[in-house]
This record gives sequence, structure tokens and C-alpha cells, in this order.
Amino acid sequence: MKKLLIYTVVGVFLLLGFIGFIMPGIPALPFFLVAALILSRSSKRNFIKLLRSPLIGPMLRTTLRRRKKRK
Repeated sequence: MKKLLIYTVVGVFLLLGFIGFIMPGIPALPFFLVAALILSRSSKRNFIKLLRSPLIGPMLRTTLRRRKKRK
């Protein structure tokens, strides 16, 4: 039940991210990052899959690098 809820929420955020990718005025990156954050908290395996993804991976890696530089 918990996994179903997590995947549903992630799916909604990914859908909003893809809509934002296509439509001007709606930022896509925050939605992708929230989905990645939720998945990374739920499972390391899912987070690694996201990092290897050709669409989301580069954005996520860039954001993580910038986050490390701030600290």
C-alpha cells in the first residue's frame, strides 16, 4: 500500500514535469526534482535508476553537484 502511494505521487510529479517540459511558463525541473527526492528517500535502487536516466539524470546530477558546492 505504501509503495503504491509513493509511486502514484511520483507519477503525478513526473507527469507535471513532462507537461512543464512542453508548455512554456511551467517549470519542469522542480517537479522532476521532487519526484527524484521522493524516490531517493524510498529506495536507493530507484535513485540510482534516476541518476542513470537519460532524461532526468543530467538535471539531477547537476543539481546535486551545486548542492554539494554550497555546503
